[in-house]
Amino acid sequence: AGIDRALHILDNVTVEVVGVTILGGNASHADREENGGGIFNQGDLTLIDSRVLKNTAVGNGGGIYNTSLARLMIVDSEIVENMAVVHESQYVSGGGISNAGELTVVESRLIGNFSEFGGGGLFNTADGKATLLDSLVTFNNANDYGGGLLNHKGMLVLDGTAVLGNQSQWEAGGIRTQDGKLDGGADPGLDGVALSV
Repeated sequence: AGIDRALHILDNVTVEVVGVTILGGNASHADREENGGGIFNQGDLTLIDSRVLKNTAVGNGGGIYNTSLARLMIVDSEIVENMAVVHESQYVSGGGISNAGELTVVESRLIGNFSEFGGGGLFNTADGKATLLDSLVTFNNANDYGGGLLNHKGMLVLDGTAVLGNQSQWEAGGIRTQDGKLDGGADPGLDGVALSV
């Protein structure tokens, strides 16, 4: 633990992980940004009854980085106390998860993650689609925008999901969405929301 990311799923590979803790991964490089401290997913990954805990990326996705053509499903799992930290002057986002592909989170918890820029819990970007169902996003922190969730040019769907008790130093402790779409779904519990275009 602590010298490289824990898991790398390659293109066109399907993996199911059940009952596993991904702990203490560290994606870093002296000369460049490295994404995905715990998991770097380019394939089709399902996490069930698992924990992604205390991983660090010197780049995006402290816990998990999901690339643009990848699919990630998280079920009854926890993404806890992961960090995305800055390499030189680069902006980094997604302390818990950084998503540019297809992400579905079901009955899971994003707790206590940190990003030095935006999206302490989750960063959803580019053409990414992130759907959170019956989940909890809480006690996450970002230095700038979207302590809980930062949605930039993506589609973010929340259904039965609580986004509560998150913090940012600049704007939108809960959710910030910019140039993207937000669907609040059914019965969300939300605080600290900023919508901008």
